Amino acid sequence: MSGHLASLMALTPDGIEAFDTNVPERPPQRYFVFRAPTFKRDSEALSRAALDVNDYFSVMACGRDANQVRDIQAQMQDALDRSHPVVEGFDARALLRTTGDIDIDGSRVPHIAHATDLYRYRATPA
Repeated sequence: MSGHLASLMALTPDGIEAFDTNVPERPPQRYFVFRAPTFKRDSEALSRAALDVNDYFSVMACGRDANQVRDIQAQMQDALDRSHPVVEGFDARALLRTTGDIDIDGSRVPHIAHATDLYRYRATPA
């Protein structure tokens, strides 16, 4: 996991677990799944100097029903939108871009409800 992704996951509200892409076979009652690329840089590295990171990541809120998902989704939006994650050597910022509808999938009992938000991530060398 990159330092950028770890700094974003560290903003997860207390009492709710977060996972990087993969979820255990028996997940907790409510949780988040972060999906992020390797955070592309704006230009190719010509030296060892840190370059800007400008990319997107998503956060999927999962729970037993739509109300639970709505609640934890709002908590995460409050934590991440316009946040300044602490990443060594960078001035970072996350912005909410789009909010997904809540989907119900009866085959995923007991976590049948989920919704995904897309965020813009920007980090420049400090």
